Amino acid sequence: MYFLHVSHCYREMGIGTHLTDLVLERAREMGAERAYVSGLPSLNTIGFYQGIGFDLASEVDPELYEQEPEDIHMTMDLQDPR
Repeated sequence: MYFLHVSHCYREMGIGTHLTDLVLERAREMGAERAYVSGLPSLNTIGFYQGIGFDLASEVDPELYEQEPEDIHMTMDLQDPR
């Protein structure tokens, strides 16, 4: 998924979670072992991804970091369903 944004008036309805769940399930089906997010450094973004099971990345992707050095980088193990 290149970009995820839910308009303010539609937040807290599970839309972002549902869309992310679909992407993560497809990634599992394709054999992915981890998911990686490079997202805006906002409390809403960080809270959303941590709330669905992502953790701060121990190592950042150098290419993504170069493109967006202020982004927050997070990962999720896809082998353990939430």
